[in-house]
Amino acid sequence: MEDKKKTAVIEKIRLEAGIDIDIGEAWNKLRSSQFGGSPGRGFSELIQNALDSYPNHLPWEEKRVDIETGASVISITDYGEGLDRKRLRLLTTLGGTDKELDPDKIGKFGIGFVSIFNPKLETKRVRVLTCCEGEFVEMQFTVTDTARRPAVEAKLHDSTFPFSTRITVEFESADAPARCVVDAKKRLEYYPCNITVDEESFPSIWQRAREKNAIFFSEGSCYGFLDQSNWNKWITVLCKYEYLLKIPLANLLTGGPHNHNDLRDYHGHEVPYLPQFAISINCNDLAVTISRDSFRMDHNYTNMLRVLADVLMIELSRAMDAEKDEDGILANQYILRKQLAAYLRQPQHVERKNDFVLKKLADAKVYRLNGKTTRYSLRDLLAEMTAGLPLYFSPDRKNLRWVGGSFKHDFIVLPQKCSVNNGAPQFYDDLFLSVFKDVVNLDTIQENQEKIKDLVNRRIVSKQSLTLKTRMLGTRSLSPVEKEFLEKVNGIIKHPDVALAIKRNIHISYNQVECVYFDSDGKDAYIATGLLAPDGKALSKAVLANLTGKGQDWKSAGFKKLDTLYIGILRRHQIIDFLINCDDKHRQYYAITYLSHELALCQKHLVPYSDFYHVVKDRLADDVRRAVMGELLLQDKAA
Repeated sequence: MEDKKKTAVIEKIRLEAGIDIDIGEAWNKLRSSQFGGSPGRGFSELIQNALDSYPNHLPWEEKRVDIETGASVISITDYGEGLDRKRLRLLTTLGGTDKELDPDKIGKFGIGFVSIFNPKLETKRVRVLTCCEGEFVEMQFTVTDTARRPAVEAKLHDSTFPFSTRITVEFESADAPARCVVDAKKRLEYYPCNITVDEESFPSIWQRAREKNAIFFSEGSCYGFLDQSNWNKWITVLCKYEYLLKIPLANLLTGGPHNHNDLRDYHGHEVPYLPQFAISINCNDLAVTISRDSFRMDHNYTNMLRVLADVLMIELSRAMDAEKDEDGILANQYILRKQLAAYLRQPQHVERKNDFVLKKLADAKVYRLNGKTTRYSLRDLLAEMTAGLPLYFSPDRKNLRWVGGSFKHDFIVLPQKCSVNNGAPQFYDDLFLSVFKDVVNLDTIQENQEKIKDLVNRRIVSKQSLTLKTRMLGTRSLSPVEKEFLEKVNGIIKHPDVALAIKRNIHISYNQVECVYFDSDGKDAYIATGLLAPDGKALSKAVLANLTGKGQDWKSAGFKKLDTLYIGILRRHQIIDFLINCDDKHRQYYAITYLSHELALCQKHLVPYSDFYHVVKDRLADDVRRAVMGELLLQDKAA
């Protein structure tokens, strides 16, 4: 009866032709290509199998793996459940596994065992001793031809084993065991279990972290710790305690290639910025790739980032209690601006997740106001604002006296520059817009025509204060050189091709066009040119309507023709002054092309509350340039 049982076990695990893959070609590719750059990693696959042999309910700390090396030999021993007949059969089947549906197991692809036959290791023989359903079984895989799959033998032992499974690998190469150990040690430290290498205990990162009083956290399938570090501030990502990668947190948040290298990387997933910590996190749910060196960025990845955000929120709160780091506060206000905005507008009796740290960020007094020494918080600023007025701010202090200060406002915030992790473009535009909704950046307001029109429509700023006072310069005040330059410019614009280019791109009905010098009271409007009415005022919708027909829609009405359209040249502009006084014979041509390029932009500065500048099309500069070049070519041919 006993003999029949033994025969049944052997027959159940024996295959007629060794490892059953036809697959000789697939066998060759897999064993040679997988971990080709680091063949010693094939031994790490055996470590995974050893750890997977333990029952799922057993704590990791109670698992044990022993590794021993000798002359051209390495072995790995576990004390788990052994290999039943199904698992022994799967050892001989490429891609065969019973772990793919078990979330607690490390391996799931069924190719780990095959990796030890990588030809770069020069594997000669693999011996498997295991307890199989109460019997003690030995399987031996012998490589007879490196281009073919190994031969397989199986037999029963009468003696018992003091372990569950031991796999011994013999190599042709004497240095192969050392190569396996070197690679194994890169991964062994991440397993929170008892591991020995040649009878010496191998400490894990978890053990070292406890000795250093690191901050541990656990939520769902994620477990990890924060370790205060002065140099290594990266994040180590594990799945089922298998090492995946170690990268900067910002790269993990963005997926790597798409990062901005600034605080925008943290804002996407609203993960606080705390540079003083290195992080190690194990997430059992990550969908790893077959090579186990990466993972898919799916909902499990997103959940892992949420756990990290929650953990770092707690640490941010502690850090703010310990010391006042204004740069760090500003950085995290930017990152968490959406949550801050919701928090500041919620009823005070409603408590939400993360309110404990959002309150500290909202109440941090880190802002100065123009003309005041007191510090203010975001909550303070919100309370000080008058309903219906925007929040004004000026990070660069460039334009505090915009339109002479004649705009309705409560105060002007002078925020300090945030250089943490390179800050972010439009840092305060994004932060203040989220929190206060209605904001004006005085540093850039002159370029923001839509906002200027909005302020005018709301009567926060008047058209009169916005309009630059312009006046034409009479010929009596001009020097001979200035007169000569103006005459030559006017000669060019009367050229048929240039005149046609202007007529085609400036959508105003006029009889003739003329260039004139003008001056303005604008001290901070960097204009070189502009369209002027006969009285010297900059043309706008209102001026044009007054000249041609009151009360009409300037876009659709059939206005009467202007007798003369004046293209003004700002005499004191640096480039114009240079062109007037240079000796180049083509200076007037340079001036015309430059002025046509600047015309639409300058008109925005002259009449910022009006969209009249749209009558100057972007094509004007190109059309005039082509006409001028044609004239110059004719002159060259004539010469």
